[in-house]
Amino acid sequence: MRRTRLTLRGARRLALALGALVLLVASPAEAGARGGDDRPPGNAIRVRGVSGDTVVTLLPTESGGLVRLDVMARLLGGGLDSAAGGRWRLTLYSTVLDLRTGSPFIAYNGFVVPMHESLRVHENAPFVPLQLFSEIVPRFGMTRSRDTLIARDDRGPIANARRADLFISLHTNAANPSWRNGQRVRGVETYFLATARTEDERRVAAMENDVVRFETQTDPDKGDPLSFILNDLAQNEHLRESADLAELVQSRLAARHPGTNRGVKQAGFAVLARAFMPAILVEVGFGTNVEDAAWMASVEGQRDIAQSITDAVIEYLQHYERRTRQATP
Repeated sequence: MRRTRLTLRGARRLALALGALVLLVASPAEAGARGGDDRPPGNAIRVRGVSGDTVVTLLPTESGGLVRLDVMARLLGGGLDSAAGGRWRLTLYSTVLDLRTGSPFIAYNGFVVPMHESLRVHENAPFVPLQLFSEIVPRFGMTRSRDTLIARDDRGPIANARRADLFISLHTNAANPSWRNGQRVRGVETYFLATARTEDERRVAAMENDVVRFETQTDPDKGDPLSFILNDLAQNEHLRESADLAELVQSRLAARHPGTNRGVKQAGFAVLARAFMPAILVEVGFGTNVEDAAWMASVEGQRDIAQSITDAVIEYLQHYERRTRQATP
């Protein structure tokens, strides 16, 4: 059995990517208007990493600014190659994106993705719209790039195939129909894979596992004893790490969430059972609660969710790196 482990190189890549994803969402003008010591001055963005932050200057344009492609490739742990005819090849997380000077399109795996502006060369350096890293690149680290259903039992194997370091599944909760005043229940809770201890933990797991009803193609578990044992061993290897990650994510999210801190819980989620790495499931809020639903749908709420999870992942990776150094003879 091949075991997946969180390498330091992979940890740094993941932290940088998530940090960029969150901190690039706000426009430079919005960041400047908010003020604060943690905001970069003027036309610049701050990219957060495990070992520190990097301020990247933007080339101002009417659509929101251009960022140096070679600098962002380096910060995200990727590579950038140039070729004749103004062609550029950006490699990130085993994903290859092809761009061309003067063109507003990206070629990816046979598809063409539009950008707000064309790639341009300024002072011998390539610049692309900030949108490439705030909206387009994050799609390639997820299990889906459009509004479509990915089979529940395929999500873990997708992460395994991409040799992901962590698996974080985001969900919207729902109140138990039998609860009195269930529409008033709100808040955030985070799960890791283990035997459910309470009736509510079993209810949430059953609700999430039931998504298989909406899938047109499924591969049901045939009950192979050897597969069960191997999967169990793989999951137990990451049990402690999953619990630590869940604690950090819950703590960070609860500090920003307008609802109740419902704590860290455990249950037998099928979506986590097939991810052979530290894996958690986050119930971000209750769709059955008006206030939670409005917060989750808002720009501010989504930014808070992304920032909280990013901060938690970076803190987790820092802890992991320290433990690894201490354990190395």
